[in-house]
Amino acid sequence: MQEEQPKKKEGSALKIILIILLVIVIIFLLLIVSAFAWFWFADPLGLRTAIFDSKIEGELPAGYDHPLLSDEQEDLLQGLGIDPRAVPTEITPEMEACAREKLGNERVNEIIQGSAPSTADLFKAQSCF
Repeated sequence: MQEEQPKKKEGSALKIILIILLVIVIIFLLLIVSAFAWFWFADPLGLRTAIFDSKIEGELPAGYDHPLLSDEQEDLLQGLGIDPRAVPTEITPEMEACAREKLGNERVNEIIQGSAPSTADLFKAQSCF
């Protein structure tokens, strides 16, 4: 009978370890689900909007020409699902300063001269406009 007692202690210790591991796994899964839910609903990077709202409601009116964008830039924005009509038609000094801070002087000058902004440029400077 003395031999059975240590086996019971080993079995109960194993149960305790398994329960602790199970609780840790459940907590970890809850943290992962919570993180995904926060990223989905808060959308801090704008990914949900970029992925699911990528279609522009209707086409641009014939002859529409944004005063600050080249045709290439308008096409790029439309391809990314951004309506060029939503882009401001006037850039304030504060907007330009913000863009220069986010993208750098050289890149902003290239865009002003007609270079199409990359997707990374748009994501970096979206808060400026």
